[in-house]
Amino acid sequence: MSKITFTTSSETLARANRGPVVKRALAFATLLILAASGSALASDYNLTVTNASTFNSTVAANAIFTGNVLGVFGYVPPPTGGAVIPPGTPATRTLTGFFGGTSTTNQVIPLSGNAVSNGNAAGTPVGTYAVSINTSTGAVTLRNLTSNMLGAAQPTIPVTLNLLYSTFRTRTPDYTYFSFGVPIPLPLGNATLTQFDLFQTAPVSGAATLSAGTWSYTLPVPVQVNYSVTIQGSENPATQTDTVTVNGTITPSVNGQTATSTLTFSQSSSQPVTPTPATPPPTPVYFQLPAPSTATPPPPPAHTLLTLLITGGSVTINGSSSLPGSGPRVIVARLADVASDSLDATRNPNGSIGPEDLDAFIAGFISNNAAIADVASDSLDTTFNPNGAVGPEDLDAFIANFIAG
Repeated sequence: MSKITFTTSSETLARANRGPVVKRALAFATLLILAASGSALASDYNLTVTNASTFNSTVAANAIFTGNVLGVFGYVPPPTGGAVIPPGTPATRTLTGFFGGTSTTNQVIPLSGNAVSNGNAAGTPVGTYAVSINTSTGAVTLRNLTSNMLGAAQPTIPVTLNLLYSTFRTRTPDYTYFSFGVPIPLPLGNATLTQFDLFQTAPVSGAATLSAGTWSYTLPVPVQVNYSVTIQGSENPATQTDTVTVNGTITPSVNGQTATSTLTFSQSSSQPVTPTPATPPPTPVYFQLPAPSTATPPPPPAHTLLTLLITGGSVTINGSSSLPGSGPRVIVARLADVASDSLDATRNPNGSIGPEDLDAFIAGFISNNAAIADVASDSLDTTFNPNGAVGPEDLDAFIANFIAG
C-alpha cells in the first residue's frame, strides 16, 4: 500500500476555521477511507436458549453437625412452624442408656456426625445471550449471557447420615441402639439443588474462524454463579466468581436477519456450607429412625424428632453445559454507527458500520454539526456518550471505533 503524506503550512492552518482540529480531521480522513475498504459490517444477534439445552453435573456435599433425637411422645407443635407429625403415628419415646425410665419418660439423645450427599443433577437451561460477529474481520463479541441452568428442575441427591451417639433405647417400638464408637450410616432422604444461575459479568471479544457458513470461536468469559443446596431443610446459598472457557458458534441465515448459535462450557463451583445460626434454635423435623436390624423386611421405624445444627462442611458442583440458541439480528447503536446514508445530518444508526458513517461524520465534524458528530465525552469512549459539543475527543473516539468495526 502506498504511503500518503499530508503537508500543511502554518499560514494555511491559520486561515482554517478550526485550525488544528481540521488538520487532524483531514489527516485521519485518508486513514479512515483506507480502513473503510476492509471495515467490517458487524452484525448483532440476540439469542434465546432453546429447549435442546443441557446441564449435567455431579454434586458432592458434606455437612458436619451436632444435634439430638427425641421421641414424638407428647410433642405439641408451636403455633407456627415445627415438625409435622402424620396422624396416627405411634408415640415413640427415647431413653438414655440400657436401663431406667418410666412409662412417660422421653429423653433427648445427643448426636453428632455428618451428612453426605453424592450424586448427579441435571437440568434444561433457559436464558439469553448476545453475539456480535464482524463478517469481514472475524471479530466476535459475546455479551449478556444469563442462564438459569436448572430450568424448571430441582434435582435431588440421596443423603446419608453418619451418626455418633451413646447407647439409647426406644419404646413403641422397643429397640436398643448400641453405640460402637463409630458412625452409623442411616439414609436421610434427599438434598435438593434448588438454584444454579450463571451470568456474564463483562463482554468478551476475540477472533472467530469461518467454515461452511458457521463462525467458531473460543473465549475466556468472566461469570458469577449463584447456587443453593438444601440439606435437611437448611438452605445453603453460595455465590462464586469464575472465568469459564466458552466454545461458541454463530451461523447467520442467508439474508443475515436471524442466526443460530451454540455455547458449550464446563464450570466448577466449591463453597463452604453455611452454618446453622444458633439463634433461633433449629426447627426439629419428623424422622423415621430405622430399626437397628438387618432383617428383611425391615421392622417398623421408631418415630422421632430430629434436630441438627450444621457447623461446617462444603458443597462442590462440577457441571458441563450446552446452550444452543436462536434469534434475530438487532440494531445496536455503536459509537461509530452514526448514519444510514452519507448525507445524514443527524444521528441515524442502521446497525452496521460502513462508508456512510465515515462520510456523514467527517461532513458533520468539519461543519461543527453536533447532531451527528458529537459522539463522545472522552477520546477513549467506546459507547455513544455525547457531551454537547464537537471536539477532538469525538474524532479520536470515532476513529478507534470505526476501525474496530
